[in-house]
Amino acid sequence: VYSPYLPKLQAENIHVPTRAFIAGAVVFRRDVALEIPPSPPGYFMYATEPATALELLARGWEADYLPDAFVYHVFEARKKIKPHHAYLPLRNDLVTIDRYFRGMTRWEMRVGRYLTGFLHLLAAGKPSDIFRVGDDARQLLESLGKREIPLEVQRRVYPCFEGTTLRTLFSETTRRRVGYF
Repeated sequence: VYSPYLPKLQAENIHVPTRAFIAGAVVFRRDVALEIPPSPPGYFMYATEPATALELLARGWEADYLPDAFVYHVFEARKKIKPHHAYLPLRNDLVTIDRYFRGMTRWEMRVGRYLTGFLHLLAAGKPSDIFRVGDDARQLLESLGKREIPLEVQRRVYPCFEGTTLRTLFSETTRRRVGYF
């Protein structure tokens, strides 16, 4: 999904580096997947990784990162963003932010995520959905309930929201997004 925001591919290259990716490869140990669902209940399809990572780390599990296991996920960058591709990640991120984070961190994450979510909804032709997404997120959060997790776990997962929080709003990723839109 970051490919529209990256520099154009040079003829001699087959890929360009990126600082983040989604839709990569994830492998769970069976006992972990039975204890912690890879997709949290009530979430659907998008932006489930941060909530799953928070649950894994809060329960004492660890994640291994394999830098030599390259994953290339290429798609046509000129396609129009579909409304559900903008709506569901925003809703799920808002639920994750409100469920796990507290204080000023939660506030600045929410404000930044609403701003970037609005841009995605605008690009998808559904800017008015910004009003509906908050209600939808509140309903899902009520069914799941808030969760207290250690601050060190919150800090480890915070970078998952790079480019969507106020602190990272002026990141390279966001500059590329704005340029793309």
